[in-house]
Amino acid sequence: MEEINLKILLVGDTCVGKTSLLLRYIDDDFPDKHLTTIGVDHLLKSFEFRGFNIQLQIWDTAGQERYRSVTNSFFHNADGILFVYDVTNQNTFEGVKNWIEESEKRGNNAKKILLGNKCDLKHKKKVSDEEVNNYCEENQMDFFETSAKENINIKEAFEKIIKLIFTDKSDEEIKMLYGVRKSNLTTYLEKDDKNR
Repeated sequence: MEEINLKILLVGDTCVGKTSLLLRYIDDDFPDKHLTTIGVDHLLKSFEFRGFNIQLQIWDTAGQERYRSVTNSFFHNADGILFVYDVTNQNTFEGVKNWIEESEKRGNNAKKILLGNKCDLKHKKKVSDEEVNNYCEENQMDFFETSAKENINIKEAFEKIIKLIFTDKSDEEIKMLYGVRKSNLTTYLEKDDKNR
């Protein structure tokens, strides 16, 4: 089966739960304590989609101001970006708007989805549904309320960004755009056969 490589970014202010979302998606785990990302980190996930073996690189970016230039440099080659805010913190919603503007300044054509994380804390919710819906409608963005803690809409959000990346693209276009290669195992076995 042919492989393609996709690069997804998780972007947003500090403490919105980007790392927790990533760990829930990759390992179905929720960390007991807050984990602060320093610079950028990434994890890999492989799965089959539309007849391809997808090698998904998910980059977890730091939300602190001092790492902003590092995060901004990662916008360039991203295929998809999940912008994350904390539904219990209005400032993080304003912050995510700035991140989105920054990505657009870079001329990035990545598919974008907005995630309102920590939706399990309904009694503490500060960002109104109306405000988010209006913003997403104006900017033509899909939106999911998520909870890394309760595993709400995590898989659905990642599946949606993959579908958006592939929308309106033929198999040939996908191969050309995302660098199809044989699996390392197949290449290794072929070399081994030649040496016998």
